[in-house]
Amino acid sequence: MFRWDRHLGKYFGDVKFVLPGKMRCRGIMESTT
Repeated sequence: MFRWDRHLGKYFGDVKFVLPGKMRCRGIMESTT
């Protein structure tokens, strides 16, 4: 269970980090064009 908790924690951490990054990049691209 400990491994699963760490795996899920890393997965959700990546999702929280990647999603805002994509939205931020999209906003920057839209503002520059």
